[in-house]
Amino acid sequence: MRGKVVLPTHFSEIKNEGSVNIFPNPASGYLTVEINEPEMQLKIFNTLGQTMYSGTLREEKNFIDLSAFASGMYFIKQKSYSGAIFHKILIVQ
Repeated sequence: MRGKVVLPTHFSEIKNEGSVNIFPNPASGYLTVEINEPEMQLKIFNTLGQTMYSGTLREEKNFIDLSAFASGMYFIKQKSYSGAIFHKILIVQ
């Protein structure tokens, strides 16, 4: 398998014990983040570790504009009162 790149063709929605629901995955245009906590810190990193988005979510349903993101794999760090968790998303523009 040397020299071959295998890309995933399907990702599922991100669900974490009822505290967050992130969709669609893969995403294009925008990302919807539904939370069941009063406040959640959310960061999106590219594969180089650069922060592409950082914000505090306070609404039950939040929308993140992805129009400035290039296609590729990204990592989401969700931080709230119940701890911090990382997720992977694929953005396809």
